[in-house]
Amino acid sequence: MSYNTNPLNVYARVEGELNYAETLPIQNRPRIWVGCETHCGVGINVSYCDTPDKNSKDTVNKDISTIEALVASYTSYTGFNIHDWEGWKNLTPLSSLTTDPLCSNPTSARFEIISKEEIQVYPNPSKGLVNINNIPENTILEVFNIVGELVFRKEFIGTTHTISLQKKSGIYLLKFHVGDNIQFKKVVIE
Repeated sequence: MSYNTNPLNVYARVEGELNYAETLPIQNRPRIWVGCETHCGVGINVSYCDTPDKNSKDTVNKDISTIEALVASYTSYTGFNIHDWEGWKNLTPLSSLTTDPLCSNPTSARFEIISKEEIQVYPNPSKGLVNINNIPENTILEVFNIVGELVFRKEFIGTTHTISLQKKSGIYLLKFHVGDNIQFKKVVIE
């Protein structure tokens, strides 16, 4: 791991892995996560906790958005991780909750919370028909295009579905609301 509090430096550090992953067949393509460090005492420009003018949750979220805009075209990019919970809850504003990773403002939290059986989305890339497996009961799916517009919404009752995303080709973000948890997936439509 090689953390940094400058989004462009973070992108430069993962760009090689993302480019390499894109050369592999889709069935062998690794899932690549990007992360940031929030643990105090790691060092300036490494941890958001230690870096002056960077030690707020708002700054972390803004930097995540910048990084995600840079990596959005890579099909191997899977999501963003924040390391660690103790450091995160100590960033300003201080979390009022000490056990909930969504902190005190769940509507602005940007965490992917994975259930024991992760939702599966395939094929990826797709021609427009997307299969979804391991859907927990009463899951709501929202699909957003690359500019953040909601293009599809559905509540699922069963565990397996096929949806049609035969819109324009491009990258779509699938946001699954599973009770109080959220799980994100990305799919490419060719």
